[in-house]
Amino acid sequence: MGAATSTGLVDSVLDGDIQQLKRILHTHEADISDSASTMWELELEEAVHTVVALELESGQHLQQLQIALELLLHARPEAWSSTASSQDLSEVNGARNSAGWTACHRACATGNLAFVTFVLQHYPAQFEIQIRDAFGLFPIDLVPPELLMSAEEIADNLRGEPDTKKPETARARRCLALQRLRELKTKLQDEQVRRLVSESKADSTSTNNQEENPKLGEFYVSFEPRRERLSIDQARNMGRVHEREELLQVNYRLPRSEPFLNGYFQLIWRELGDARSEEPNYDPQITRLRDENSHFLDLEAPLQPQQPQIQNNQQDPAETKDVPFPRPLDDPNTSSVVEGCFPVDVTHLPADSVCHILFITCDRHMLHRTIALSTEGLAIQTADIESDDYFSDSTSEEEFEDVQEQKQDTEAKQPGYTFFVGGEEFSHPNSVFAGQSFADVEAFERFLRDLRVKKQRRLQEKQEQQECLEQARKQDMIRAQQQEAGQEEETTANKSDGSDTSATRQQGDEVRPAEVSNDSKELSNNQDDDDIGN
Repeated sequence: MGAATSTGLVDSVLDGDIQQLKRILHTHEADISDSASTMWELELEEAVHTVVALELESGQHLQQLQIALELLLHARPEAWSSTASSQDLSEVNGARNSAGWTACHRACATGNLAFVTFVLQHYPAQFEIQIRDAFGLFPIDLVPPELLMSAEEIADNLRGEPDTKKPETARARRCLALQRLRELKTKLQDEQVRRLVSESKADSTSTNNQEENPKLGEFYVSFEPRRERLSIDQARNMGRVHEREELLQVNYRLPRSEPFLNGYFQLIWRELGDARSEEPNYDPQITRLRDENSHFLDLEAPLQPQQPQIQNNQQDPAETKDVPFPRPLDDPNTSSVVEGCFPVDVTHLPADSVCHILFITCDRHMLHRTIALSTEGLAIQTADIESDDYFSDSTSEEEFEDVQEQKQDTEAKQPGYTFFVGGEEFSHPNSVFAGQSFADVEAFERFLRDLRVKKQRRLQEKQEQQECLEQARKQDMIRAQQQEAGQEEETTANKSDGSDTSATRQQGDEVRPAEVSNDSKELSNNQDDDDIGN
């Protein structure tokens, strides 16, 4: 969608011609006899989508697009929350919005949260209209993980603002947008969950246990990622990230009613470069809440069991405090809430991917399915174990605190290098980001991906060099061992030859006859002559 069409409004937005945009809007307002109002509304919606999907080149470009967005929404505020382009009517212009996105969905998916804050401040009624897209995701779910912040981080960033409703800095405005998007999603999810519970026929079995004043965010599905072995750069660049080699824990809290007890958890994911407006990948393995064959059923549905009464008064209460007391899911005497956790294997997902968990309610035959709960995006990354800047599981608490203090001291002394994403200012201690300006989140993701590819290539080259050095070292050791063995054999042979020679000489001395003196020889010869003469 977005720039896929070529209407006058869209062309004016793409060309940055604000005056032409004003003329078109003014002309249409004067033409009260226009009978093609539906097509005009569609053109307005497409122009709004084009604005929020454009790559931001500079702060001036952002201001220009905000002016265009203000003009378009002044003409028709409903264009922000409309999904008319997802209907068959939009196929006339060849720009069908198959994902069923509103402009808020598209702004969040492209990371242009400045437009979300703008609408929040100037058109709050339209901002309040939040819906799921065709795949069950709210706008906050489509925000890239590297732009997400925890509630604590948002509170810290907004604490120093004099007016939290109109923050001054770009980072504070992003925090405000994330906070309100998250609050709206929580509110709408709670309303849908209670509507499903009220429609359930099995609701009468637990009516007495239902809370009269339910809390906001009472029911949820959330991730508990692990990132101990991820490098510091990976954690900072990717925001909400999980280590691919580790099991991903999913926490949940659900009402004990029939549609939910028959429901299941579905893992969906997209690769980093996939368009978020296209259908995600659905993992073939699902986790059913009512799966009696599951080996982690007790973990999946602990059911908040009530403590059994102690029949033996002499038994120590401390000994029975932690004794498990399993109850079936349908037991009306148990709590009205099902709360627990279960692990999900994500090793088969691509290294650069973003995943979500959907909880889908259904009947026993898995018909009449409804997406009730969803998680925000979570990046999946492979641990860089060759890097020297990660925290391992074996790190003690004292060492971890020391490292954290050193890191904080370093960050205090070195505030970091400034770079821009979609016109918003960020900082990072790595000098590779110094002066960089990224038009949008997609460009930033490409840059991060290139960095990771280069880093992996360097690591591979380093590993190959180490392997060559190791192989050469082994060959040198083998040659040294061979030389040493040869020298030992030669020494042994020399010793053996020397002992044989001395032994031979000694043996020769023993066998050799005694030497006869010359006088004895002459005497013997004279005696022989006398004997012959006689």
